[in-house]
Amino acid sequence: MCSPTLGRQSRRIPPERKVLLAVAAGGNCEFHGCNVFLFEHPITLENSNFSEHAHIHAFSEDGPRGDEPDRPHDIHSTDNLMLLCRGCHKLVDDHKDEYPVVRLRAMKRDHEERIRYLTGLGPEARTHVVVLKGIIADRPVDVSFDEVRTAVVPR
Repeated sequence: MCSPTLGRQSRRIPPERKVLLAVAAGGNCEFHGCNVFLFEHPITLENSNFSEHAHIHAFSEDGPRGDEPDRPHDIHSTDNLMLLCRGCHKLVDDHKDEYPVVRLRAMKRDHEERIRYLTGLGPEARTHVVVLKGIIADRPVDVSFDEVRTAVVPR
Protein backbone atom coordinates (compact mmCIF):
# COMPACT_ATOMS: atom_id res chain seq x y z
CA MET A 1 0.00 0.00 0.00
CA CYS A 2 1.89 3.00 -1.21
CA SER A 3 0.79 6.50 -0.49
CA PRO A 4 0.39 8.39 -3.77
CA THR A 5 1.90 11.53 -2.29
CA LEU A 6 4.80 10.05 -0.38
CA GLY A 7 5.65 7.10 -2.63
CA ARG A 8 6.24 4.84 0.35
CA GLN A 9 4.33 2.21 2.28
CA SER A 10 2.04 3.16 5.14
CA ARG A 11 2.73 1.82 8.65
CA ARG A 12 -0.95 0.83 8.85
CA ILE A 13 -1.49 -2.91 8.49
CA PRO A 14 -4.70 -3.55 6.53
CA PRO A 15 -7.48 -4.82 8.87
CA GLU A 16 -8.18 -7.89 6.73
CA ARG A 17 -4.55 -8.99 7.16
CA LYS A 18 -4.83 -8.60 10.94
CA VAL A 19 -7.89 -10.86 10.86
CA LEU A 20 -6.14 -13.46 8.68
CA LEU A 21 -3.14 -13.43 11.01
CA ALA A 22 -5.29 -13.82 14.15
CA VAL A 23 -7.16 -16.75 12.59
CA ALA A 24 -3.99 -18.48 11.38
CA ALA A 25 -2.47 -18.10 14.87
CA GLY A 26 -5.63 -19.29 16.61
CA GLY A 27 -5.60 -16.09 18.66
CA ASN A 28 -2.46 -17.22 20.47
CA CYS A 29 1.07 -15.83 20.68
CA GLU A 30 3.17 -17.50 17.98
CA PHE A 31 6.42 -17.35 19.95
CA HIS A 32 7.61 -20.91 20.59
CA GLY A 33 6.66 -21.95 24.12
CA CYS A 34 4.45 -18.94 24.90
CA ASN A 35 1.09 -19.67 23.24
CA VAL A 36 -0.80 -17.22 25.51
CA PHE A 37 -4.36 -16.46 24.33
CA LEU A 38 -4.33 -12.84 23.20
CA PHE A 39 -8.03 -11.98 23.19
CA GLU A 40 -8.75 -12.29 26.91
CA HIS A 41 -7.13 -10.53 29.85
CA PRO A 42 -5.21 -13.13 31.90
CA ILE A 43 -6.44 -11.77 35.24
CA THR A 44 -9.89 -10.23 34.69
CA LEU A 45 -10.80 -12.62 31.83
CA GLU A 46 -12.38 -9.68 30.01
CA ASN A 47 -12.51 -10.03 26.24
CA SER A 48 -10.28 -7.59 24.43
CA ASN A 49 -7.49 -7.61 21.85
CA PHE A 50 -4.06 -7.80 23.55
CA SER A 51 -2.20 -8.95 20.44
CA GLU A 52 0.63 -7.20 18.67
CA HIS A 53 1.46 -7.55 14.99
CA ALA A 54 5.19 -8.13 14.75
CA HIS A 55 7.07 -7.84 11.49
CA ILE A 56 9.60 -10.58 10.85
CA HIS A 57 11.45 -8.12 8.59
CA ALA A 58 10.97 -4.76 10.31
CA PHE A 59 8.74 -2.12 8.72
CA SER A 60 11.75 0.18 8.57
CA GLU A 61 14.99 -0.93 6.96
CA ASP A 62 16.68 0.45 10.09
CA GLY A 63 14.59 -1.80 12.38
CA PRO A 64 15.24 -5.37 13.60
CA ARG A 65 15.92 -7.63 10.62
CA GLY A 66 14.93 -4.75 8.30
CA ASP A 67 18.10 -4.81 6.23
CA GLU A 68 18.06 -8.54 5.38
CA PRO A 69 18.53 -9.39 1.69
CA ASP A 70 15.21 -11.26 1.28
CA ARG A 71 13.11 -8.34 2.59
CA PRO A 72 9.61 -8.64 1.05
CA HIS A 73 8.26 -5.91 -1.21
CA ASP A 74 4.94 -6.03 0.67
CA ILE A 75 6.18 -5.58 4.23
CA HIS A 76 2.67 -6.15 5.64
CA SER A 77 2.15 -9.51 3.94
CA THR A 78 0.82 -12.16 6.31
CA ASP A 79 3.99 -14.17 5.58
CA ASN A 80 5.99 -11.35 7.18
CA LEU A 81 3.77 -10.88 10.24
CA MET A 82 3.54 -12.79 13.50
CA LEU A 83 0.87 -12.49 16.17
CA LEU A 84 2.73 -11.98 19.44
CA CYS A 85 2.07 -10.89 22.99
CA ARG A 86 3.73 -7.65 24.08
CA GLY A 87 6.55 -9.41 25.97
CA CYS A 88 7.49 -11.72 23.10
CA HIS A 89 7.31 -8.86 20.59
CA LYS A 90 9.74 -6.83 22.69
CA LEU A 91 12.01 -9.86 23.12
CA VAL A 92 12.37 -10.60 19.40
CA ASP A 93 12.91 -6.94 18.53
CA ASP A 94 15.37 -6.24 21.35
CA HIS A 95 17.42 -9.40 20.62
CA LYS A 96 17.41 -9.54 16.83
CA ASP A 97 20.62 -11.60 16.69
CA GLU A 98 19.01 -14.35 18.78
CA TYR A 99 15.84 -14.22 16.68
CA PRO A 100 16.89 -14.03 13.03
CA VAL A 101 14.40 -14.26 10.16
CA VAL A 102 14.88 -18.00 9.70
CA ARG A 103 14.10 -18.71 13.39
CA LEU A 104 11.01 -16.49 13.43
CA ARG A 105 9.71 -18.03 10.20
CA ALA A 106 10.14 -21.50 11.70
CA MET A 107 8.21 -20.45 14.84
CA LYS A 108 5.43 -18.99 12.72
CA ARG A 109 5.25 -22.06 10.45
CA ASP A 110 5.25 -24.56 13.32
CA HIS A 111 2.63 -22.63 15.30
CA GLU A 112 0.28 -22.11 12.36
CA GLU A 113 0.61 -25.73 11.21
CA ARG A 114 -0.26 -26.90 14.75
CA ILE A 115 -3.29 -24.58 14.91
CA ARG A 116 -4.48 -25.72 11.49
CA TYR A 117 -4.11 -29.37 12.53
CA LEU A 118 -5.88 -28.92 15.87
CA THR A 119 -8.76 -26.89 14.48
CA GLY A 120 -9.17 -29.42 11.69
CA LEU A 121 -9.83 -32.29 14.08
CA GLY A 122 -13.41 -33.51 13.83
CA PRO A 123 -15.59 -35.21 16.43
CA GLU A 124 -14.26 -38.60 15.33
CA ALA A 125 -10.91 -37.64 16.90
CA ARG A 126 -12.33 -37.18 20.39
CA THR A 127 -10.65 -38.86 23.32
CA HIS A 128 -12.25 -41.29 25.73
CA VAL A 129 -10.75 -41.37 29.18
CA VAL A 130 -10.89 -44.48 31.32
CA VAL A 131 -10.15 -43.84 34.98
CA LEU A 132 -9.34 -46.81 37.16
CA LYS A 133 -9.88 -46.33 40.86
CA GLY A 134 -8.59 -48.50 43.60
CA ILE A 135 -7.39 -48.69 47.15
CA ILE A 136 -3.75 -48.54 48.05
CA ALA A 137 -2.65 -48.94 51.65
CA ASP A 138 -6.28 -48.76 52.82
CA ARG A 139 -6.75 -45.37 51.11
CA PRO A 140 -8.78 -44.68 47.96
CA VAL A 141 -6.82 -43.45 44.96
CA ASP A 142 -8.61 -40.78 42.97
CA VAL A 143 -7.52 -38.97 39.83
CA SER A 144 -9.01 -35.50 39.49
CA PHE A 145 -10.43 -34.12 36.25
CA ASP A 146 -7.59 -31.56 36.16
CA GLU A 147 -4.99 -34.35 36.36
CA VAL A 148 -6.74 -36.23 33.54
CA ARG A 149 -6.88 -33.09 31.37
CA THR A 150 -3.18 -32.40 31.99
CA ALA A 151 -2.29 -35.98 31.02
CA VAL A 152 -4.42 -35.91 27.87
CA VAL A 153 -3.61 -32.35 26.74
CA PRO A 154 -0.24 -31.35 28.15
CA ARG A 155 0.97 -27.79 27.56
